[in-house]
Amino acid sequence: MKVAVIDDVGFGSGKPGLFGKELYVETISKINEEILGNPVERVLLSPTSHNQDNLQVLAGSEKRLIRIFSDKQLVQKLKKLLESQGVDLIHNNLLNARYTAHTANAAEKLGTPIVTTIHGWVYVCPNGWGVTLPQLAKCNMGLQPRCGKCLYQLSKITKTNPVASAINWTIRYLMLKKMLNVSKANISPSHELAEYVKRIHKIRNIHAMHNPLPRQLLAEPPSNGGDGSIAFCGRLTWEKGAHLIPKIASNLPHHEIKIMGKGPLKETLAKAARKHKNITYLGYVPEKEKIRIIKESSALIMPITYRETFGYSAAEALALGVPVVGFGLGGVKELIDCSGGGYTVKPYSISEFAEKTLKAIEEAEQLGRKGRKYAQENLNPEKYAASLQKSAEKRREVN
Repeated sequence: MKVAVIDDVGFGSGKPGLFGKELYVETISKINEEILGNPVERVLLSPTSHNQDNLQVLAGSEKRLIRIFSDKQLVQKLKKLLESQGVDLIHNNLLNARYTAHTANAAEKLGTPIVTTIHGWVYVCPNGWGVTLPQLAKCNMGLQPRCGKCLYQLSKITKTNPVASAINWTIRYLMLKKMLNVSKANISPSHELAEYVKRIHKIRNIHAMHNPLPRQLLAEPPSNGGDGSIAFCGRLTWEKGAHLIPKIASNLPHHEIKIMGKGPLKETLAKAARKHKNITYLGYVPEKEKIRIIKESSALIMPITYRETFGYSAAEALALGVPVVGFGLGGVKELIDCSGGGYTVKPYSISEFAEKTLKAIEEAEQLGRKGRKYAQENLNPEKYAASLQKSAEKRREVN
């Protein structure tokens, strides 16, 4: 069976600005090729150019309304590629509204089934955060009157036009909802998100499976408790909680916090590093250096203020034998709870966050062993491949 893995951001690992979705699509491609024996066509739907030899890049119209609702040029390109390569299954990883309908259209013309991996809470929450804004409170989600208020607050945070943002996010939500309905199967990296999708969209063909990690990461020698320092790795944005790091640092004056990443709050963190002696801002660091720094640390903090779908940084730390501390939200909470490799904190208590971080440092070796054991047994490519096969067998039984 030949599989087309389709993404709208990119493929690969260890590159500057890497998103978890990029790591996932490359890992799922290798699982198909190396474990399941399925040839893979990597397809990037994007106007940007990439120099990967094994990557097919397709771009459609640059006219805004056309590219969202009726981009015949892109549909024809995608249909021609899928047909010429003899693709039997599409593994869809799209979050951009401009590509969802056209991928479904091309697949329908060819009669090619689609499997969709859900990469964000935007499938059930138009603002994508999974919490109300600006209150950061629990929400039942689904398209509703209060969404307008949240979208307005999101436009203030991201400094974008509120009307344009509301239109863009609502179209995205509706397009992704449509994609769920046309997919033969849907995969969620979060059990909680899977339950919301079932409730809000009345979709039953969904399978909850934590994302796999690359083999080379799982083969890394583990940390042995670390040196007492704390690591943070991620995009420097409000939703990742980067603005909370200086407050956490003030409560942990005797422990160095090493910040890795880049983003809109870069200058805020650089300024904080000059003010707080226990903050070291490293900016973007290459993959090998990032792994070394995490392994040297006694805890990884993830003060994420929204519902993360999975939390690759948390999974990576667990695999390296480093405990994780995060707010009790989304995918990070799931990983910590399932593995026992860290502590969750009541959102959004800074004092408790500091207390739990100190506790994690004190128990770093013990928690690290639990986290690593969970990652190696449950986040490995072989287990994910087995889960894919099992879900495929269930689909065949239903059909």
